[in-house]
Amino acid sequence: MGQRFLLFIFFILMIINSIVAQDVVTDSLEKRLKQVNKAEKPALMNQLAKAYLSVDLQKSKQLSLEVISLIPDDNEEKALAFHQLGIAYYFEGIPAEAVNSYNKSVEINKKLNNILQLSKTYNNLGIIFNETGDNTKALEYFQLSLGMSRQLSDSSGVA
Repeated sequence: MGQRFLLFIFFILMIINSIVAQDVVTDSLEKRLKQVNKAEKPALMNQLAKAYLSVDLQKSKQLSLEVISLIPDDNEEKALAFHQLGIAYYFEGIPAEAVNSYNKSVEINKKLNNILQLSKTYNNLGIIFNETGDNTKALEYFQLSLGMSRQLSDSSGVA
């Protein structure tokens, strides 16, 4: 019984530590956001949106949408904002909106020839289609992602 209790306490402390660490990251990024110039703002907002994905989906979505509205032309930051918006919708259990956001990210990344981000987005699309039962589409996206990961020698995208 004593070992179980200690293990339970250990996990609780790990969770608390993770939450506190995440707050430190978001607080630090929020402070930096107030100090950066206009050109640096979208990249920092994307970092902040990513940090909020694990603690506040609404805040993450708000930041991603703000980045999208700030950037008139298609660029990597706008594509990343659509990608992160897709992640937030996925976590909220709204797969259709996630797919819509991911498709916008794909469109921009194709124009930019950003193979690494395309690979990540295709993988996420594969996950959604797999979970929604469209195995044919899921396989198609997983294969696209795998091919791109191999092309880039990205071992993290090759299982």
